[in-house]
Amino acid sequence: MAIELVKMYNIPFGIIINKDDEKDNIIKKYCIEEEINIIGTIPYNKDTAILYSKGEILYDDLNHKTVFDKLSKEVKEVLFWN
Repeated sequence: MAIELVKMYNIPFGIIINKDDEKDNIIKKYCIEEEINIIGTIPYNKDTAILYSKGEILYDDLNHKTVFDKLSKEVKEVLFWN
């Protein structure tokens, strides 16, 4: 429903896939079929779960910082926030 709405009003949008295990998944298939831009992914891994369960800020971890910085850049480009 949300996708139909943004398409109807020509609002720039894209999808960020959370907990991506890099396997063939239904979200990626749907995006390809519907020609929806996958802006990026947030990988699923055990380290993320451990940091999160300890109340750590994921952005303070270098690996996560890299992922979030890249996603931030991609979102800005898709939404023309440069």
